[in-house]
Amino acid sequence: MRKHPFQAMILAAGLGKRLRPYTDNLPKALVEINGRPILGLLLDKRKAEGCRRVVVNIHYLGSLITDYLATYPFEGMQLVISDESALLLETGGALRKAADLFLPELPVVVHNVDILSDLSFQDLLSQHLNSDSLLTLAVRRRQSSRYLAFNNDGQLTGWINRKTGETLGDVDEQLSDFFAFSGVHVASWSFFKLIKEMEEERPFSVIPLWIKLCKGYSIKCFDHSFSYWSDIGTPSDLEIARTNFRF
Repeated sequence: MRKHPFQAMILAAGLGKRLRPYTDNLPKALVEINGRPILGLLLDKRKAEGCRRVVVNIHYLGSLITDYLATYPFEGMQLVISDESALLLETGGALRKAADLFLPELPVVVHNVDILSDLSFQDLLSQHLNSDSLLTLAVRRRQSSRYLAFNNDGQLTGWINRKTGETLGDVDEQLSDFFAFSGVHVASWSFFKLIKEMEEERPFSVIPLWIKLCKGYSIKCFDHSFSYWSDIGTPSDLEIARTNFRF
C-alpha cells in the first residue's frame, strides 16, 4: 500500500514543569526513554512512516534541542525550527507562528513531545483524507478531567472540564460521546490558512479555536483506545513509560 505523504510538527517548546527534577537543566524533548531522547524516538517514527518535513518549535533551553537536532540523521526528511525563544506561544500560538513553514497542500501531523504511542500515522491520515476533514483528532477512552464531545457522526461539538464544570460549544451529557484528546492530530493545509486569518501571533490554546471552527468545518475523531499510549507528564509517568515503552 502506498504511503500517504505528510509533514509534521512536534510541539517541543514547553517548560516541562511537571516533569521536574528531570527538566531542571534539560528540555522535556531530550529526557531519555531507555537511552534515547523522546524527540529522537518521535523523529524516528516520522521517518519510518514517510514524513517529508518536520517543524520543531523551541523555547525552554531551546539551544540544547537545536544542538541535538544538528546530530540527528535527517536523510529524506527536512527539518525546520520554529523559534519561540522570545515568547512561549502555547499550542494555538505555536501553530499560528509555524503556518508559513509547511509545504503547500500536504497534511500536517501535530504531536505533543511528551506523548508516546504506536498509533499509525498512516491509518490516521487515511481516515482524515477519506473524510476530507479540516482536522482529525486522535482520541482515547481514558480517565481525564477534560473531554472532547462528539456527535454520532464523530463530529466535534464541544469540550468539558469535569472538575470545574466549564464547557465550550455544545455538550450534551446524554447524546454526546466523550473522549480524551491524545495529544496528536492531523491538520489539513487549509487549517493553516484559516488560523492566519482568524488569529494574531500571540499565546493561545488551540482547543477554543477548534470549538469555534467545528460549527462550520468537519473536525472528526480518530479512536485509538486499543493502541499503546503514554503521557510523559510527570516523573511517575516517565518511569511507567520506561517500563512499558514498545514502539
